[in-house]
Amino acid sequence: MQIASSLGFLLGGFLVGFGTRLGNGCTTGHGICGMARLSLRSFVGVMSFMFTGILFASVLPVSNPHVREMPHEYVFEKYAATTATNAIVSVAVAIVGMFALFGMTRKFSSSAVNTTENEMDEWKNSRRKIIPSIGAAIVFASGLLVSQMTIYSKIFGFLDFSLIPKGSWDPTLVMVMGGGFLVSLISYQWVDGYNLVKNSNALKCPLGQKDTVGKFSIPTNKIIDGKLILGEAIFGLGWGMAGLCPGPAMVLASCGHPNVLYRWWPMFFVGSFLAEKAKSFLSPGTPSESSESAQDALCSGENGGTDGSKDGNSYGATLS
Repeated sequence: MQIASSLGFLLGGFLVGFGTRLGNGCTTGHGICGMARLSLRSFVGVMSFMFTGILFASVLPVSNPHVREMPHEYVFEKYAATTATNAIVSVAVAIVGMFALFGMTRKFSSSAVNTTENEMDEWKNSRRKIIPSIGAAIVFASGLLVSQMTIYSKIFGFLDFSLIPKGSWDPTLVMVMGGGFLVSLISYQWVDGYNLVKNSNALKCPLGQKDTVGKFSIPTNKIIDGKLILGEAIFGLGWGMAGLCPGPAMVLASCGHPNVLYRWWPMFFVGSFLAEKAKSFLSPGTPSESSESAQDALCSGENGGTDGSKDGNSYGATLS
């Protein structure tokens, strides 16, 4: 099974960064979180990136020397973590750890001028998010590793439909996304306003948060437009080229993967920056979508990502 070349990582990272920013989502944001809310916007986004991802991976010749390489000993050596990449990851982990520790241990200055009770509660809510966020990141990364979504052959093996008649097509990816979709769908049944069935125990804010100031960070954009379709189509091209979306790329970067650290991620940020500029050009005079919700961005970050969508009243409640 082929893997991405150095050029493939550069182009793939750029296209994924540009597409996820323009379309406000990726496989996690649209494919799992958005569709689990029955978001029509997310269903359109998923169809867009699946179409171009499958088309590109199926049409591009396996032997293409520009964006694909066949695995052999030399190639695997290039993909192994090095002393330099391990050092970069160690420093990054140390910095993030220090910020997390600072956030958990710092004290709120109650003597500050004009400090209100709500501001104090908001600060406490923010601090309470740190440990659950770390736990969620560990679970998410573990899920990607266990399901082998960080292995290129699993991605290309699904996206390349030319393998179907050969009997070597791999359905793992759709099973993993389907499992994530079902878990997310069930979880939303305990979020007030998003439950399909009436639930008297539905939560108005995350566990451990004070409901007077706490709330779920859920995208609100429900517009299906050219930016969504074009952005997700571009993301699909990058996904089909390099076999990476932001979630697995974060895991591989944390493992010291040279091509992901040195090529894919830098070009991802370049693409994301240019896409933000393109949004202003395509919609002059309108506020940036990134300001609507913290989850509208990635996926990324994964937020990962999320889909920037919020659908209407199809199941009894007005639903980023």
